[in-house]
Amino acid sequence: DLKRMEEAAAISRMLDSYGKDQDLKSDNRPEWIAKKEEYQFHITYDDITSLFSDFTSSVPNLTKVDEVVAKLGKAESGKEMEQDDLIKTIALDYSQAGTEAKVNLSFKSYLGPSETLKLESLKCTHLSSAQLPNRNAQLTRQELASIEKGKTYQEIVSQLGLPERLDWNGGIFGNATLSIYYRLEDGKEVGFSFENNKSQNYQLTESSGLESEAGAAGAQ
Repeated sequence: DLKRMEEAAAISRMLDSYGKDQDLKSDNRPEWIAKKEEYQFHITYDDITSLFSDFTSSVPNLTKVDEVVAKLGKAESGKEMEQDDLIKTIALDYSQAGTEAKVNLSFKSYLGPSETLKLESLKCTHLSSAQLPNRNAQLTRQELASIEKGKTYQEIVSQLGLPERLDWNGGIFGNATLSIYYRLEDGKEVGFSFENNKSQNYQLTESSGLESEAGAAGAQ
C-alpha cells in the first residue's frame, strides 16, 4: 500500500510539473490584459500584416509579447501554460462584440524561463482593412482558378483583396507557413497555403476549395 501511495504521489508530481495552466487577467497581467470596462478592439488586417512586414520577410517584424501588445492593444483575455518547466506558452485572445472579428495569438519558449517567449502562431478572421478592398462573397471560382503555385502572398492579395481569415504558424525550425482564405459568391471557401522556406517571400504551395468546376482542378 505504501509503495502504491508513493507511486501515486510521484505520478501526481509529474502531472503537476507537466501542465500548469493559469488564466491571465488584468489583475495578474495588467501589461497584457485590459480591464473589462477598458477593453477596446481596434485591430485591422493592416495591423496584422505590419507585424510581419507584409510577409515580405521570412522573419516576423515584431515577435515579443510586449511588442505585439504595444501594436495591437491589450488583449481581452489570455492564458499561461507550462509543460515540464521547459515549454511555456502565452495565449492572447481578442474579439469585437457584435461582430465575427477575432484575433488569437500564441507565444512560446522551449528552453525554460531564461528564453524569451516569441510569437509562434496567429489566427485572425473578419478584420477590416484600409488598404485592401473586401471582395469576399463577390469573388467567382473562375477568377481564382488561374492562380498558380509559386505566386507570392503579395501578388495574390493584390489580385483578390482582403482575405476573410488568416492563419500563420512560425514552426519550430523557422519554416513558417501562412494560409489565407476567401469566401466565394456561392458561399464556399477557398484557401491558399504558403511557405517561406527561409526565402524572402511567402510563396504559394497549394490551394484548396477550387476542385472540379470549370476545370479549376488544375489550380491544385
